[in-house]
Amino acid sequence: MDYVENEKIKGLKFRDEIISNREYIDCEFYNCNFVDVEINNCIFKECTFYNCTMNNVIFKFSTMKNATLNESEFIGINWNTLKGDSFSAGPINKVRKCFFKYNNFISMRLNIFNFSGSKFQESLFEECDLIDANFKDVRFESTQFIQCNMTRADFREAYGYIIDIQSNKLKKAKFSFPEVTNLLSSIDIVID
Repeated sequence: MDYVENEKIKGLKFRDEIISNREYIDCEFYNCNFVDVEINNCIFKECTFYNCTMNNVIFKFSTMKNATLNESEFIGINWNTLKGDSFSAGPINKVRKCFFKYNNFISMRLNIFNFSGSKFQESLFEECDLIDANFKDVRFESTQFIQCNMTRADFREAYGYIIDIQSNKLKKAKFSFPEVTNLLSSIDIVID
């Protein structure tokens, strides 16, 4: 396995490739693009991505732990295939002003997680723990939350979310008016 530690990796461009048997520890990726790439048997620990693009990346037998995502774009990523190496350390540690399209977050622990200022299009959160998660000022388009624990989650100033109030736990979650009225769409009532 190729091993890289404490490196600044700039401008890498991968397209239609298979990346295998690499381990990145405490690395910083700047302006890197991964498009239609398969990542096999790779490890990313404590890595940071700045202004990077991951488009239709398939992770197989790979681990990501405590990644920080800054002003990057992620299209077609199934984050649940990238479990962290322990119950308490997931694949993502921090997100700042990122764009997510066609992303799936399934059965993930994202408690106390800060997504504020990011944008999600046609993505899915299913069976996730989102207790005390911060979605303040997030722009959602056709993004669904299904069977998630969203206790005390903060959705103030967020808009465009699709949350089924019957399948999600929303105790003490925070929402802003008038967007909060969209929560009622799942119970098929009419508001005049």
